[in-house]
Amino acid sequence: MSEAFARIAQPLSRAVLVFTLGCLVTWTAVFPFDPYIRNAFIGGRAVVMTAIMAVTKPTPDVWRFIEPETFEGGVVTLTEDASDAVRLITVGESARLIDREGNELHRWAIDYADLPESEGNEKVSAGLAGSDGLYWQRATVLPDGDLIVMINHTGLSPTGVGMMRLDRESRPVWVRHDHYHHDFDVDAAGYVHVLDQRERAQAPAPFDALIGPVLDEGLQVLSPAGEPVRRVSFLDAFADSPYASLVDSHARIDWHSWGDYLHSNNVDVADAATAARFAMVEPGQVLISLRDIDTIALLDLEEETITWAMIGAWHRQHDPDFLPNGNILIFDNKGDWARGGKSRVIEVDPATGGIVWSFPDGPDGEPLWSDYRAEQEVVPGTAEAEAGAGAQTILVNAFTTGRLLEVDRAGRVLWEYRCPDRHPEKPKVACSVMSATAFARADLPFLDDGGVMTLETADAVTLRPGGGSARR
Repeated sequence: MSEAFARIAQPLSRAVLVFTLGCLVTWTAVFPFDPYIRNAFIGGRAVVMTAIMAVTKPTPDVWRFIEPETFEGGVVTLTEDASDAVRLITVGESARLIDREGNELHRWAIDYADLPESEGNEKVSAGLAGSDGLYWQRATVLPDGDLIVMINHTGLSPTGVGMMRLDRESRPVWVRHDHYHHDFDVDAAGYVHVLDQRERAQAPAPFDALIGPVLDEGLQVLSPAGEPVRRVSFLDAFADSPYASLVDSHARIDWHSWGDYLHSNNVDVADAATAARFAMVEPGQVLISLRDIDTIALLDLEEETITWAMIGAWHRQHDPDFLPNGNILIFDNKGDWARGGKSRVIEVDPATGGIVWSFPDGPDGEPLWSDYRAEQEVVPGTAEAEAGAGAQTILVNAFTTGRLLEVDRAGRVLWEYRCPDRHPEKPKVACSVMSATAFARADLPFLDDGGVMTLETADAVTLRPGGGSARR
């Protein structure tokens, strides 16, 4: 028995030792490291992670664990000072408009399986239909009730599944299948500016520390009809700019990001009025956020280069927004060092990098935490916002803790909402709010023209276990 065991144990122990040494070599990039070894390691890691996920079946981002005995969904805080704005939230494969009391005013929903495709515009994977990991990542509603929405799926690399425009009754106007992710913005002419990802064998020449293959982050512009117009690679834009060292210096520290060196997460297109308030901004330039190098930057689409970039008192940030007063509002995920690296919303003067306002303010203020994702924006329609007074009433989505907040400049929580939907098979799981945007009701006239689809007037719409919604 002992001899038989030895015959098995010795080669097995050698294999474990070789594998462990290979992992160390790949992780530290020391001799005899080679990109081919790294590629093999990435592939092997993907196989192992897929096997682990198949056994453990982790909860996708569309859901979050709760304490069922203490969980309270819907509006949990409502003060007299809360705004009358309409909130658009994306939940699973649906988008909903709710009022300050949490009443649902309108809903859009369609299954991924029901989306059309055409030649040259095939689905990323037809096998995703019905998956627990599908979700609508971000959406915006137009005055006529049409919805532009981004679709994603947990765990994809390159990430992203597609974008579409739906009419008010959730019928597709156009659908574009591609690796779109995180954020998009629609300019005054109806062109959609959206983040995308592609695989790339090697980074551009200036970035000798970026080990290929890499994820080529970029900005894609779609016509009002959903047709691709142009694309700019962020790596190429940085390579052809004075800010190339921002990327390379990060890679030397954190090269083991498996090719995800930038991790972009924001798109804000500057119009003429916005550009007039910022000395470094030209009309048509795009404010982007690059989480993994702690950088916010301006992309010039015409010149295909980065014209301005800043690193500041934030870490792993999301969603920088232009403010009417010439400052920038940022969700700082992990840079609140006074609280041990917790989250905060900060208003930053781009001329100096100084923080002129934050929520929470001081170490004893309202706790805030979202280690990834998350967003914020000034609520429209308030007197302060219209007067250009900067960050006043703000909608905050602390994603990973499931809190949707409206706060004022004094740091008061005026309104709080938690997604009320519960997983039909898992009592300790509730839905996540993927994104949230505030609209003045006057900007959405379709709500008052008799064409509203609500749960009472529409065909039944149900939340699938995967977070999606299905008509029946």
